[in-house]
Amino acid sequence: MLSYTLQLNKCFQKKSIDLHEATNIMKDTLNILSKCRENVSSQFIDIYKLAESMAKIQKVDLKIPRVCSRQTNRANFPTNNVEEYYKFAIFIPLLDNVINDLKARFSQKTLECFNLSYILPTKFINENTTLYSLNKSDIIIKALADDFQALLSHDKDMVLPLLRSKFRLWKQKWNREQHFDKFYVRYRNT
Repeated sequence: MLSYTLQLNKCFQKKSIDLHEATNIMKDTLNILSKCRENVSSQFIDIYKLAESMAKIQKVDLKIPRVCSRQTNRANFPTNNVEEYYKFAIFIPLLDNVINDLKARFSQKTLECFNLSYILPTKFINENTTLYSLNKSDIIIKALADDFQALLSHDKDMVLPLLRSKFRLWKQKWNREQHFDKFYVRYRNT
């Protein structure tokens, strides 16, 4: 089951992380784990068969721990089936824990904050759209205006146009500097 989180783990441990890709991998991982939780019986059968074959290779018997009528220090499920015991005692709690942990660490608000990296010059500088309202950066600027309007000392209706104009000015500046840098490199090399 934790093999589903391996790709997410690798993504977040890269030196240079693409937050948009990380967001998509996070959402996909959460969807897969949620589907596993809905079909927990069919998912666990395959895992249990693998555990059984590994136990046979190691010459280990899978058995239910001692069960008593009143147990306070560990799970005490009323079952005589080894497979069901491990499904209820280990697999379901682990799966629930991983899902809840991912939801807590990567809330919708956190995933929206990942989009802030899009307004960095390296992300949007080559953007060639003229219809600004259809632009990815405009969606992010709208979200910024909604989220941080209270921190800005402007009227609520003025925040979005102000942020748009400032963003356009910065974008124009960075595009100009990028073209100057390319021209300078070509000129210097001739």
